[in-house]
Amino acid sequence: MHAYTFVNLPLSPCQCQQMEELLKEVSLSERRKKLIDSFVQSVTEQLQTVPQTSEMELSDLSWLSGGVKVPFVLVPKAAKGKFHMAPPISVTIIGSYPLGTCTKPGISVDLAVAIPADVLHPKDALNQRYPRKRAIYLAGLAQHLAASPAIGAMRYSCLHGNRLRPILLLSPPGKDSSSFTLRLHACPPPGFFKPSRFHPQRNNIRTDWYTGLGSSQPVTSEPPTPHYNSSVLGDMLPRAHLQFLTAVSSQCAAFAEGVALLKVWLRQRELDQGVGCFSGFLGSMLLAYLLSCHRVSNTMTAYQLLRNSLHFLAFNDLTENGITLAKGPDSTAPSLAEFHTAFQVVFVDPSGHLNMCADMTACTYKQVQHEASLSLQFWDDPTVDGFHALLMTPKPMIRTSDHVFQLCELVKLQSCCKKLNLLSELMDHSGNYVLTALPFILSLLQRGLGQRVRLLTHSLTPDPEWPVGSDAPKYNAQPPLSFGLLLNPEQAASVLERGPPADSPKAEEFRQLWGSRSELRRFQDGDITEAVVWEGETTCQKRLVPRQLITHLLQLHADIPESCVRYIGGMLDDVIKVGREVCSTGEEESLKVVQSYDDLSRKLWRLEGLPLSITSVQGAHPALRYTQVFPPVPLKLDYSFFDREKLSRSLVPHEVKPCPVYITPVKVICHMEGSGKWPHDRVAIRHIKAAFHISLGELLTQHHHYTCQPSPTHLDVWKDGLVFRIQVAYHREPQVLRESVSPEGLLIVRDNAEAQALEMATMQRPLLTSTLHGLQQLHPCFGAVCRLAKRWLGAQLFSDDITEDTADLLVASLFLQPAPFTPPGSPQVGFLRFLHLLSSFDWRNNPLVVNLNSQLTGEHTHTHTHTMWIILYLTQQCSSYHTHAAVNKDPITSLSFTLSCSPSFYPCLSPSLCLVHALSYPSLSLSPTPLFPSLLPLSFPLSYPSLSLSPTPLSLSPTPPLSLSPTPLFPSLLPPSFPLSYPPLSLSPTPLFPSLLPPSFPLSYPPLSLSPPPLFPSLLPPSFPLSYPPPSLSPTPLFPSLLPPSFPLSYPPLSLSPTPLFPSLLPPAFPLSYPPLSLSPTPRFPSLLPPSFPLSYPPLSLSPPIAADYTEIKNDFIASRESLPVMFMATPNDKKVSIWTKQAPTVQMLQRVVMVAAESLKILEPQLMDSSQIQDVRVVMRPPLDPYDVLIHLSPKQVPLLSQAVDPPHATFSRGILAGRVANTGGALPVIDFNPVTHYLAELRDAFGDLALFFYDPYGGTVIAVLWKPKAFSPLPFKTSQMVARRVEVSGEEAHTVPNVEAVLEDFRVMGQGLVKSVEPRMERWVV
Repeated sequence: MHAYTFVNLPLSPCQCQQMEELLKEVSLSERRKKLIDSFVQSVTEQLQTVPQTSEMELSDLSWLSGGVKVPFVLVPKAAKGKFHMAPPISVTIIGSYPLGTCTKPGISVDLAVAIPADVLHPKDALNQRYPRKRAIYLAGLAQHLAASPAIGAMRYSCLHGNRLRPILLLSPPGKDSSSFTLRLHACPPPGFFKPSRFHPQRNNIRTDWYTGLGSSQPVTSEPPTPHYNSSVLGDMLPRAHLQFLTAVSSQCAAFAEGVALLKVWLRQRELDQGVGCFSGFLGSMLLAYLLSCHRVSNTMTAYQLLRNSLHFLAFNDLTENGITLAKGPDSTAPSLAEFHTAFQVVFVDPSGHLNMCADMTACTYKQVQHEASLSLQFWDDPTVDGFHALLMTPKPMIRTSDHVFQLCELVKLQSCCKKLNLLSELMDHSGNYVLTALPFILSLLQRGLGQRVRLLTHSLTPDPEWPVGSDAPKYNAQPPLSFGLLLNPEQAASVLERGPPADSPKAEEFRQLWGSRSELRRFQDGDITEAVVWEGETTCQKRLVPRQLITHLLQLHADIPESCVRYIGGMLDDVIKVGREVCSTGEEESLKVVQSYDDLSRKLWRLEGLPLSITSVQGAHPALRYTQVFPPVPLKLDYSFFDREKLSRSLVPHEVKPCPVYITPVKVICHMEGSGKWPHDRVAIRHIKAAFHISLGELLTQHHHYTCQPSPTHLDVWKDGLVFRIQVAYHREPQVLRESVSPEGLLIVRDNAEAQALEMATMQRPLLTSTLHGLQQLHPCFGAVCRLAKRWLGAQLFSDDITEDTADLLVASLFLQPAPFTPPGSPQVGFLRFLHLLSSFDWRNNPLVVNLNSQLTGEHTHTHTHTMWIILYLTQQCSSYHTHAAVNKDPITSLSFTLSCSPSFYPCLSPSLCLVHALSYPSLSLSPTPLFPSLLPLSFPLSYPSLSLSPTPLSLSPTPPLSLSPTPLFPSLLPPSFPLSYPPLSLSPTPLFPSLLPPSFPLSYPPLSLSPPPLFPSLLPPSFPLSYPPPSLSPTPLFPSLLPPSFPLSYPPLSLSPTPLFPSLLPPAFPLSYPPLSLSPTPRFPSLLPPSFPLSYPPLSLSPPIAADYTEIKNDFIASRESLPVMFMATPNDKKVSIWTKQAPTVQMLQRVVMVAAESLKILEPQLMDSSQIQDVRVVMRPPLDPYDVLIHLSPKQVPLLSQAVDPPHATFSRGILAGRVANTGGALPVIDFNPVTHYLAELRDAFGDLALFFYDPYGGTVIAVLWKPKAFSPLPFKTSQMVARRVEVSGEEAHTVPNVEAVLEDFRVMGQGLVKSVEPRMERWVV
């Protein structure tokens, strides 16, 4: 009997507590159990009183009252047989409740009602007779129970959506009606049908009966009906399954809790409900399989059971290699190969006859595999909160898949079945054309999508529910079939589908797949191949290439028109689209800006004639990292639209015309080299920088004919229809700003806001820009997600609270720490996750760590190091122990090995299950340094592949050209069989230790020096002349047992770490103190460690090293929480301060952001998935204005970004630009960075910031929302210095001031003259 287990990662105390709380939350309370037991007892008593009826034809349903219908689609209507109603022979609780694995929410208790044998006939397995009798029997039970006051609501449903297995749902009466549901299953009596009758290759639905054509054919030529057969078998075995699970669970104390955790994991991924789901029953059977096969131990905890279950699912493909619980099935049971021919996924029950995954598609199991693999990956990541990510975060399809599409008119699948000639499959599914067509559609899409997708998933048809007085719903009476695509970013957007060469045998198959879209094309490499070219010019159009592909395949092969396909992949693109002729979401425009910037950067580097050289040119604008909501576009100006400034002849806005187009300057930081010529005075530095701006402008104008406008703070350059704002920076200027001299002449260094702002502008922001630019290269949709996120923040009036840099970092975290998802592959799914992050992250108790460039590392650096899970198979019958290593897959390399050794090497082991600590052997390479196996643990797998005893690999031929240098060899430490041949060699420059060499080795000692390294004379021949120069025993510890007794020993302070020590070579008196150390990642030699060395295998464990940086950030955050920003974001260069959120948001604004994000997500996700709702995604971009006290309406004519509004007006205004090609150089300098609204807002905040908060959508908003501060109307003592916007009120002898609201509102109008259209006070919200 074999037994083995995986080494499991230990849980931290916090995780243990979380697990306990979760299990407590999903477990049933004692009160609930008593209520269930009472209700079950009541229903059981009612069922025993079912009246007996006379026998009648099966098709005669006249005995049923009009208030009860049969829960079955009676197609075809004709059915042979007799039926009568009788009390059940037994009523038994089955399922999860008696097993102790029933969990909340959605508590369901199953009751098996055995149909009397005289109601059934042995041939009822044919032609749906048994399923129909079963359904009619349920209807009879419903009619009987309807009169009982002890029964609350009654409804019909189907077990996991299987229409052949209807069930009756009962609820208790009164206030407890929603606390649980009792499910009645009608079952045949035990042993009534022979299981062999339902072999997956046998037929039980006759073609002539189903089609009604009457032309019978031999039974042997009838197609098999495996799905129908498994449905009937499923009714025969629930009691046996319960007995089996009870026996297994009784041997494992944590079985029920392990199943509960697995159920939670499945529920969060929407995998446990519907047709073909991975139900809780399957989860229980999977754990039972692992226990019965000894793949897990009976002593494991619930956490360990869950982890090993996920590991099994991740690395075992049941679509290729099915598993069985049957230990000794009878001879009539099908083989696994026979199951695989009938079903896509195979998991056989203990009887050996039933495939419990009969209805599961291969795509569903691949999804389970993918989720399990992803969960293990995040579970092993110390930087991820594995518990919250895997067990507490829901993963709906719309938030998990990059693209989603739906088949809306399911009735069209009837014609699909006809075109695909699926009559046999349709009979097998009893006419359910949806389930019949689904596997073929999935196979078709998988072929067509190919490498474009990493995973294709589909929704699981939900279990239908309907009143007992209604007919069973039709097969198309269900939500649309939804399909999810997890895209492969490298290939998903390719417009070319390249096929095989024209003369290849596969060319015909390619043409058959793509039909008329396939054509011969000649490529640049000279090949002539079949190819399909899809439409798409811009990035946003190319992202939707899968849509063209899917609609074409479904129309061509499944006869599903494009009108039935609802593609949900780019519905949010409209809110960030730019351009009218060719729609784009900003990628092309951003690329043009980056290309123009790169050209300007090169020209700046090449400038000559500057007093100091340029050390770096860095972009500091969102457009240069592809995250500007509406990137700058090259403009051709209409000069007649503007006035001219008299001196510089620059363009200025015309007073009576609309506000000109807004031209945003692209900021560029130009660092000059350090030099002693730089002054140490802040004012002088600014003057020098102004001089550099002038010089740069002159040189750019002289050499490249750019229009330049220098100023003291920057230089504006008009290039390619864009404006670049160059700002010269000196790296020591922030430090100069921090320095001041006290009256006593002392130098004081004190941080201040001015220095921080300059450092952020010239150092932090350029660094962030370059880093996020790199992230965009890795994830092509990163920029589009940022644009959507910032468009939403702007539309909801949060732009001043969540700045652009903060928003970009929030989105970056979705790509860098995507757990429990994969990095977003489309703007839509990225935006949904952004809303979820904002609304669900615990900002109060946790820092958001954004690990840019993966600079935040763990305590140990793992390079080509594999954590191995060593498993011992302890076999009593065998004479050796077999060790296998399950190795974590690595993208670079993977490794496995096998070792056999005598059990005498393991005297400490008992013949029972044993756990061995996993030593992590990096790269398991025996070169370049020789190995000394006598120093290695006995279990180390020694196999000598192409082994080199020198830095270069040498082949081990019979006479290997082997050199024993440059490192000396100690053959006594090598295995006896190692082939040693000694070529002529020199014993220098390093001394050799001949006591370790073979006796026959020719020793000749050339003149040598015993220094600088100390020698170990006990290893030298006695005649060797020893002379000791003044030695140093440091920096490495010496092994004095190898030195002569007279050698003077003095031990300087030394550390026994970080390298492992071998104290058996040290003197007994040496003070040994072992600092905390890890036995990984380097291999340890425990035979050299003292017996008292604390070897704990585990908890000195296989868990990934704690991320030191993350731990430091978390600890600092907790220690300083009250003084830190409410939204704390840590980056590699900012672990303790959160500079990006230091100023905003406030607690109140963050609360509002969280609330609005949650509401937006609640509205948007159902709208995207439900075609019956009004399809207007812009609804989440329209801010609610009710909470605000005053609304300032602006004149659209003077809003330069009006075209970017969420709902742009139909009327447009000329903004002084022309269509046509943009000149590269020359022309008058345009009006730069002129937006009257932003200037007006700045004046309002400066004048009335103590009274009110002002909110505005910077992307074309026409309303400024005003919110009075809570203390704005509090009376203040009269002071002449505080009379701005206030009036005096006298009460008795005291004078107070209160805001003069009428004057303030009038000031709003006066300050915004020409811009403000009206001021709307909402007096119902406030009173002075």
